[in-house]
Amino acid sequence: MHPSAVLYLSNILWICHQLEPYFPKVQEIRKSHLIHHSLEGCKHLRGSPTVRKQALTIADLNTVCVTHLLHPTHNDLLFCTQLCVRFFALMWLGELTQPDDTELWDPQKLTPHSLVVLANTSFKFFLPGHKADRFFEGNTIMLCANPFACNPLAWVCNYLHCCNTLFPLSSALWVRKNGTIPTRSFFM
Repeated sequence: MHPSAVLYLSNILWICHQLEPYFPKVQEIRKSHLIHHSLEGCKHLRGSPTVRKQALTIADLNTVCVTHLLHPTHNDLLFCTQLCVRFFALMWLGELTQPDDTELWDPQKLTPHSLVVLANTSFKFFLPGHKADRFFEGNTIMLCANPFACNPLAWVCNYLHCCNTLFPLSSALWVRKNGTIPTRSFFM
């Protein structure tokens, strides 16, 4: 139950408890249909709707990828590659980027460039330990090619070619054009 709902219910029960010496039937009245429907109506009239961000779709990814398809810069390749990999691997933002505050950086969370394995129809890479990894084993992420413009295999191949050209000795997989590790603010 949501904390505000618990607080609301505890306040109602406290008020009823305070009124019981003066109105012995306050508990019955509180449970009546009239009171129940009146409170529901107030919530409906005065309540605020839940605000959520719209989920990404493959059509959204295709739109982003098609706009960066012709003459992409290295940072465009990085962005589209990370976007496609995150989408199809169901990864959250912090698994491929570092926090904006450099004091919170953890070098053990950097994905090694050397552990990317490409195949004809798939690729895989090693994701080092993260806070949900209780045994500190890391995870191997494997993705297959798909027929869309947001094909993660194609984007990874293009990104790796560009990355190997610009930074042949880089140990980190995800590197921006200026040689720095991408942060959350870069991706946002």
